[in-house]
Amino acid sequence: MNLKQENITDIQAKFFDSLKRWTGEAYIIMRDNPSVDFSGYIKKGISNNYAYDAQCEWSRAKYIYDLISLWSLQEQMKQCVIDALVDKDIDTWDAVHLCHLANLYLDDGYVEMKQVIYDYFYNNEDFSCNWIWVEQILDVDGIQWLIHVATHLWKMLQANSNWWEDSQIIDSFQENNPNVQVYGVLENEAKTNIHIQIYLDAVHKNSEEREKRWKTEKIEYQSITEEILAPDTIFPYHRIKDLTAQQLQEVAEQIILETDDDNIEKLLRVFTFHKFPWDPTFILKYAQTKDKWDSRIQEHAIDALKFLSSTDIRNFALENILESEFPQMYIRILQSNYEQWDAKIFTELAKEHKDEHMIEHLLSAYCDVFEIHSTKEAKEPLELMYYKSNCGLHRKHLVEILEKNKILDSKIREELLYDSNLETRQLFT
Repeated sequence: MNLKQENITDIQAKFFDSLKRWTGEAYIIMRDNPSVDFSGYIKKGISNNYAYDAQCEWSRAKYIYDLISLWSLQEQMKQCVIDALVDKDIDTWDAVHLCHLANLYLDDGYVEMKQVIYDYFYNNEDFSCNWIWVEQILDVDGIQWLIHVATHLWKMLQANSNWWEDSQIIDSFQENNPNVQVYGVLENEAKTNIHIQIYLDAVHKNSEEREKRWKTEKIEYQSITEEILAPDTIFPYHRIKDLTAQQLQEVAEQIILETDDDNIEKLLRVFTFHKFPWDPTFILKYAQTKDKWDSRIQEHAIDALKFLSSTDIRNFALENILESEFPQMYIRILQSNYEQWDAKIFTELAKEHKDEHMIEHLLSAYCDVFEIHSTKEAKEPLELMYYKSNCGLHRKHLVEILEKNKILDSKIREELLYDSNLETRQLFT
């Protein structure tokens, strides 16, 4: 079929839009349009990890590798990966993405990619990024590569006496290779290699210092509220999660009596994880009070309302969703106050917002609500977010909800077979 230039331009634009969101539509477009040149856009996907949170999503190498496999000029794409890898100004998470791409080439027998990673490691002066290259080659060359790494990293320690070199590399390799006595091998090598000895000394020293730093004196508290209100401390999440019903009653009683704002803030935080066991009007009162610039009382109170239900709480949420600078805070209140047709408000917001951060905040809140309330009304707002969001983790949650409610569109279902999130692929394979 002969395509007109305007059609080709539209096809390329749709392809690139999908690629930047890392959805499977790009693969389908490329597969179904073999005469259209997508190489320029693939090269951008090789060099750039467009993920909303690249650190959390780690790598989308398999997604790009699949697109490369459809392109006729394979050597051109491989060279593009090599050229990007030798760029010394590369972003950390782009580098992770590229290293994973290089490993996929190695898995397919392109042994020259290993030398590219070796060269980058040995020539790169930014030692803070060395872990990227180390972990990739450890998967290939094992303990012999670790010996090379230990020999090389002494340069970093020599160049910067304040450099912190901990045991992460060794411990990670040990975890993945339980049959190898990693420290034993390195200590044996250190007998004839002073550089490895310098490296091991630094690792042992910093490990001991870190252990001392994190070692704290155990304090015996008289009550749970005393522990929560202890000065200069933040009561940890894992402790909040495990509070008993009796302890929650004690915290609720204390917050009723409390007059100090800092203490109220600490106590309210507990009820962002648990339902407040007394009159919800008390929490609503704090949610309706504007915070001072250095206080999170209102923020915690609004968050706590997601577990509480009343007409007044619902009205408070609806009054603020469309007017607030942070609508996601009020949307979550509907977790316990959702009614039919509320999804129309979600749809309105999904159409209105374009900022990537707001898109992710809204999508996260939508998923929290629809995870609790199974309804076919979820289809329109979630589909709008599917075509706007650039977060593979939220997208996975989104399509799981659509599938659970039997409203997953057949077009989206096909795209999920080629999604950048490999767990999402497995769900629909």
